[in-house]
Amino acid sequence: MKKWYTEVQLLDRLRVRELGIPLAQKYDLCERNRQQTLYQKDVKGHYGCVNAVEFSPKGTYIVSGGDDLRVILWKAVDFFTQDQPKPFQIMKSKHFSNIFALDFSLGTERIYSAGNDHTLFVHDIATGESSQSYSADRCFYGISIHPHDDNVFAAASEDGRVRIYDLRNSEECHAIKQPGPVFCGEYNPVQSNLMCVCGSKMGLTVYDHRMLKEAFASAGSFTQHAIHGDWNDRGDAIFCIRSKSKPLVFDLHTSNHIELNDPSYENICTVKSCTFLNSQYVMTGGDDWNIYIWKVPERIESIDEAFTVLKGHRSIVNHIRYSEENNMIVSCGVEKILKVWSGMPINQSYRDPPRRQPLSMSQRRAYSYLDEVDNVEEDLNTLHMFDSFTHQNEDMENEMELDLSDDDDDREADGLLHGYIFRFAHHGEEDYNEVVLSSNESSDTDMDRDGDSSEDDAGFQMFET
Repeated sequence: MKKWYTEVQLLDRLRVRELGIPLAQKYDLCERNRQQTLYQKDVKGHYGCVNAVEFSPKGTYIVSGGDDLRVILWKAVDFFTQDQPKPFQIMKSKHFSNIFALDFSLGTERIYSAGNDHTLFVHDIATGESSQSYSADRCFYGISIHPHDDNVFAAASEDGRVRIYDLRNSEECHAIKQPGPVFCGEYNPVQSNLMCVCGSKMGLTVYDHRMLKEAFASAGSFTQHAIHGDWNDRGDAIFCIRSKSKPLVFDLHTSNHIELNDPSYENICTVKSCTFLNSQYVMTGGDDWNIYIWKVPERIESIDEAFTVLKGHRSIVNHIRYSEENNMIVSCGVEKILKVWSGMPINQSYRDPPRRQPLSMSQRRAYSYLDEVDNVEEDLNTLHMFDSFTHQNEDMENEMELDLSDDDDDREADGLLHGYIFRFAHHGEEDYNEVVLSSNESSDTDMDRDGDSSEDDAGFQMFET
């Protein structure tokens, strides 16, 4: 264990020695991309689509997993210094079907993996062996580690549950239950008893672990088909993406939300995730093979286009993660690669990516996923298969739009989240914040019609059902 933490300190020193970059110098990756000076690099190692990627808490390691059923551990420093980085370790317990979710323990002793085989493994990094396993009735889509106690973690499943596990018990301890698939259950990084949940039927909801029978707060029906939500570091905003709709950012202080638009952005074909890059930016992947980054405004205003768009993937991008320690973005999706984005040139990086032409509608035919075993090179057959999926989903969307009338649109247009209000009374860093839930009858006295809280309310306000 001491060796791993030593490597965290060595990473900065290697930047200086190998690349000549001062420790204090960190590029704004979003601005670099706007200036067309962002570098990218392809890391090969998987034999199929890469469905999940995560950084360890201190940024020392990267874990990835996908259709080749393997959980691969990488050293982040190797992505900078090696021409062709090799896996640092491959976990010995293999899944029986696609891996969809990964996470690290807070101390980087364990890796959690789960997916389409209805199984969640807890891997011991030191040995590579699985120390424990858990199961669900349907596939797992997401894993979230408790921010203060990594014996406790949550796993979202297609069977409509977010299961709460404790490594000290062999079975689930509690479960959030919803109708329809649930894709995400994420702990609030500050208020750990709160969790945002994204589900197909109920949309974006927030639960309090002290009362799991029903949602503590709901963003409303316009968030139906929510597939992922991410808290900012302060725990006072949620970035949410929806299938077939535009992303949303919820400001819990004002109870307002912003819809993020871009004329080219679409999210129809696959289950994706989203993340805050930092307090300024949010990012997610699109069906057009690009990564969309929006700058979050300080006040509620219309956002008509992305701040910048990262272009370089050759098929759908499903997951993007940022490491502040490394000032690095890693993304993955339908391709077999992990793509690294850096503000400085690194070994085997480039600026002008080789792009391919998507399969046209006239070229569509039936494709099957018949990938070669143990082959890390690009598989055009799989890429073309997803081109075909995208066209099919676009056709279905167009047909549905013709059948819908304006009366059928139940989305709220006033920018406010209606329902219960809750406040956080701050008592200090080591104390949990007090949470008070007010009734519908009292909501108008606590908050004016413009969504501004009174001075006495100082703190959060959020959704109502």
